[in-house]
Amino acid sequence: MGFLLIALAIFSALTSFICAKFITREIDDMVIITFWWFLSSTIISMFFLFSSRVRKGIIELKKHWLFILSVGLLSVAIVYFWFLSIDLAGIGFTTLWRKTEAVFVLILSLIFLKERFKLKELSGILIAVTGAVLFVSKAKSFNQQAMIAVLFCSLFYALIFVSLKKYAFKFNLFSFVILRCFLVTIFLSLFMAFSQRRPQLPGNFWTITLLFLGSATGIILHKYFFYSSLRYLEAAKAQAFYNLETVFTLVAGILIFGEAMSLFDFIFGGLIVIGALLIMSGGKESNPAKTTNLTGG
Repeated sequence: MGFLLIALAIFSALTSFICAKFITREIDDMVIITFWWFLSSTIISMFFLFSSRVRKGIIELKKHWLFILSVGLLSVAIVYFWFLSIDLAGIGFTTLWRKTEAVFVLILSLIFLKERFKLKELSGILIAVTGAVLFVSKAKSFNQQAMIAVLFCSLFYALIFVSLKKYAFKFNLFSFVILRCFLVTIFLSLFMAFSQRRPQLPGNFWTITLLFLGSATGIILHKYFFYSSLRYLEAAKAQAFYNLETVFTLVAGILIFGEAMSLFDFIFGGLIVIGALLIMSGGKESNPAKTTNLTGG
């Protein structure tokens, strides 16, 4: 079940990527895109508030207010450092260096979660992480400030992901994802106000449709499926297996957008696929008996 959830997360992320790629052809300001991206997800999230289960889940999150507040602050920091890195070195550099998330998740899960793996699982994790890190080496430009910014971004993401392993059984994960949308949107709205930016609503109906579809799949469904996988898999194993998203994104780029793919892309992608196969064949998922209710606490 855990691998199925990650597969759904990868499909959601891929759909979101395709939508974002089309949107960047219409809007060239990444800050504006991100603002509308999260605002669209928040508008969609409002409809889920009609569900009594979601409302109850949000209310119950008050029991974990310190964790929720920490996630909110870390999410704000992630968005800030992401913007900073893009501004300093561009989206290509930032995207490549975000692959270091896999390294941080592996280290933090070994230290704080005391996760232990069989030799085949550990080999798979290391191979998949190596493939992801090698993608980082593709960055043609180097900006020290941007590198530091994106490393903080990756570290804070890893902290949230590893922490969620501890809390995965304690609250409604879908309600958590919805609340996260609101928190990040509030920050972005404040950022836009203080920076005196006035984002214009995209006039193209096609672009607006892509914004809502991309944000629904990328921010809501992707996060929900990915976080839910932690109820079945160790954090390091889940993150390593998720690196398959890079491979599917590259393939989509070739088939849909005609992007070029080098020999190194095939090699690095092959390492990720081999690592993922070793992880899947390495052992059973962790305690599936405790995971009968994905939306409940």
